[in-house]
Amino acid sequence: MSREISILDAARFQVDKETIIEAGVPDFDPDGRFHPLKHQTMIEQTEQLIQQLGHTIEEESFFMTDDELRAIGVYQFKSKLAEDYRNMVLFFNANDRSSATKMAAGKMQLVCLNGCISG
Repeated sequence: MSREISILDAARFQVDKETIIEAGVPDFDPDGRFHPLKHQTMIEQTEQLIQQLGHTIEEESFFMTDDELRAIGVYQFKSKLAEDYRNMVLFFNANDRSSATKMAAGKMQLVCLNGCISG
C-alpha cells in the first residue's frame, strides 16, 4: 500500500530529477478511466508549459514514495508582476489508482523570515 506524501515528512521522500525520471510505470493495463502515466511525462509536459509561457525555472523539487507509484513535482519561477511574489506549478501523479493526475498553479509570497509562506 502506498503512503501519502505529507508536508511533515516530504524531506524523507525528496529525490533528484534523474531518480524520478528513471521510475517506471507498473505493469497495469489501461482500464476504463485509469491510464498509467510515467512521472517523466509529467516532468516533460510541465517544463514545456512553463517555457512556452516565457518563464525560466529557478527552483525545482521532486518527491516520490518508496514504491515509486506516487510523485510530486514543484517548480518555482519569479513573477513578472512583483519581486516578492514567486509563481509555482505543482504536479501530482499516482500510478496506484489512488488519485487522478493533477496539476496546480499559484503564487508564493514570503510572509515572515521564519519561512512561513502564503500561496
